[in-house]
Amino acid sequence: MSDCEYCDDDRAYIRPPRKTETFSISSNSSQPKMSYFKKSISNDSDIIKNERGRHTVYIMPYKTFIGLPIDTWGGNRPADELRVQKIHEWMDTTKIVDGTIYLACIDNKLVCYDANHRREAMKGIEFMYDVTVDILWDASEEEVRQEFERININVKLPEVYKKKMSDKDRAEILDIVKQFCIKYKSRLSDCDKPQRPNFNRDQFTQLFTTLCEELEIGPKELMNRIEELNTRLPTNPPTGEKRPPDSVIEKCVKSNLWLFAWKCNQLIAQNLV
Repeated sequence: MSDCEYCDDDRAYIRPPRKTETFSISSNSSQPKMSYFKKSISNDSDIIKNERGRHTVYIMPYKTFIGLPIDTWGGNRPADELRVQKIHEWMDTTKIVDGTIYLACIDNKLVCYDANHRREAMKGIEFMYDVTVDILWDASEEEVRQEFERININVKLPEVYKKKMSDKDRAEILDIVKQFCIKYKSRLSDCDKPQRPNFNRDQFTQLFTTLCEELEIGPKELMNRIEELNTRLPTNPPTGEKRPPDSVIEKCVKSNLWLFAWKCNQLIAQNLV
């Protein structure tokens, strides 16, 4: 189940609460860390294991899961803080982690390539019921990317996460979008159809990536042009567009963000030449 379609109809296996020690990997072990970890959980009587081809599915105690040395896979989008908070509130109330957490072992490191919103939402919660974890052992970057695309086939992801580009170029776009979201945080929304003058991070990321290609300019130059457009709009509104309601204008004045005040999209190439 994808984080973009978070729901509670695919719940994890639940067993009665019990005391469980947090799993940790000894830095003094002479064995490779992941080999040691794989062997340890395979022999743990509190963990249920099911082999599924290249994947192994585990049902493990919550304390065991949060003790794992997990990083976010490099191909993932940054976690949406608004969505993480909503999921956290749900989890803290129900003590349930819905669906499956997808991990992969790449170059002896454990990464989460799907369900990072749920994983981030666990922070600060002391107890939850058992967690279902799918681990793809000894994986390559390409294998993980294929799995990620398979799981998210029906989820609309910005092209920046799917297009083949250098990690440096992807990171530059994501960092600039992140700074934009921080600057105009009061107008940031996690809704797929945000009300004016709010905006959705993923939709803005998609627009930004597309405009970089259409205008054939770099991310920094594009953001400069977007900020210039935002500055012009209050005194030079788009022709043929109906004046936004007073309530929308009031929000624009407070946030100093005018790009999304009108029904018609203003972030188009001809406005940024």
